Amino acid sequence: MKILLCVHIYLPEHRAGVELYTAQLASHLGAQADVAVVTTKKVISRVTGHVSQRVESGVPLWEVVNNLCHDSVEDTWNNPAMEEAFAAVLREFRPDVVHFQHLMYWSVGLPRLAKQAGCRTYLTLHDFWLMCSRMGQLVAPNGQLCQSPELHKCASCLEATPFGQPENAKIWISRLIRLRRLTGIALDEPMRWAAAKKGGDVPSKPPTNWEETRATAKSLEYVVQRQAAFQSLVQYLDLIITPSQDLMDRFINWGLDSKKFRYLPQGRDHAAFAKIKPRKFCGSTHFVFVGTIAPHKGIRELVEAAKNLEGRNWSLEIYGPYAKQMAYWQEVKACAKSQDNITLHGPVAPEDLPAVFAKADVFCIPSLWNECCPLTIQEAFMAHVPVIASDLGGMKELVQDGVGGLRAEAGNVEDWTRVMQSVVDSPSLLEQLKRTVPAVPEIEEHIEELRRIYG
Repeated sequence: MKILLCVHIYLPEHRAGVELYTAQLASHLGAQADVAVVTTKKVISRVTGHVSQRVESGVPLWEVVNNLCHDSVEDTWNNPAMEEAFAAVLREFRPDVVHFQHLMYWSVGLPRLAKQAGCRTYLTLHDFWLMCSRMGQLVAPNGQLCQSPELHKCASCLEATPFGQPENAKIWISRLIRLRRLTGIALDEPMRWAAAKKGGDVPSKPPTNWEETRATAKSLEYVVQRQAAFQSLVQYLDLIITPSQDLMDRFINWGLDSKKFRYLPQGRDHAAFAKIKPRKFCGSTHFVFVGTIAPHKGIRELVEAAKNLEGRNWSLEIYGPYAKQMAYWQEVKACAKSQDNITLHGPVAPEDLPAVFAKADVFCIPSLWNECCPLTIQEAFMAHVPVIASDLGGMKELVQDGVGGLRAEAGNVEDWTRVMQSVVDSPSLLEQLKRTVPAVPEIEEHIEELRRIYG
């Protein structure tokens, strides 16, 4: 069997949950099948749709350039250049199965192309991208959660959301493409270094003064077209897999056929965490956060909650990449500056992650959006570490209040302080939570179930 895994971004540049899960599938499925990965990548000296191939961790990898030089918002879901490139990969690899992990930066036509090529087609939903064009998070420009898509609200949000490169960046990209064509010189790395030095291109704060306004007729039309496009792709999928019951229910309520869905909890490779023993309490509660540094992760709110804790018998360490959110990182640092038992680290190498969890008493995940199946929660559980999680989405499915963890109201600093303080004040509560940490499904079970589905 030949299996092609399609994802929006991939290792080693990006190491969030979807990318790591896809890499795990590629590695374990590859033990009994011919597996490859196809992804997108920004290469500002190449045209959108340019295809290159290399090997990543022993797995064949096709990378298709998408520099987001869109002329209209429609290009974010209907991109002929990306479809043509994907079709070329299909012709070269000739898979039996295409398992889509994410369609962001791709195009709505990919499942149709795979089905026309005779493939069995599957899609795992990791977020709300099909129904939400704002990074698939169902979060408005002012940071407020959306319960579900609504035509006028979505159109107003669309008008406040950058959908591609600004005009001056598009001019520079076209110049760099011409330069590489004429001379062979690629200036991608110097330009990437300059962008990182500047602090990335993502604003640190949502515009809190945004309000739903009367959207233009064109924006309303785009929202209708986008919804119709993504709802119609279901006909080209054999099955939609979700790791979260909440996620599945939301998409069925959105209008997708419930018969197309299969709830499948994600398994994990336990090898790196197998030697970790439950940590003995040493008199001071050690809280840890690991994840991408970004406003929607609620890190500043976590720091503010920790600063309100009474006593000194606690500490908080924060790990994560911040290069693309430098302004927000500085904001978090300023918030934590006066508290010497809060330590801010940069990115943590994958091989060092088990050691980070091994010295944690409690893992905190204060996300402000409906995360569906956070990898970090499962990593904490594999390391026998209880979790305090926001009471949203898949987080509250994984973390049962009082069993292996506690829940706090997302974004509510006072409630986070209350829950954290309860653990600091009660070593017996902490021990109870450690004893009741739930088991995480083994990756072998997960892979075996996927093989049955593919078959």
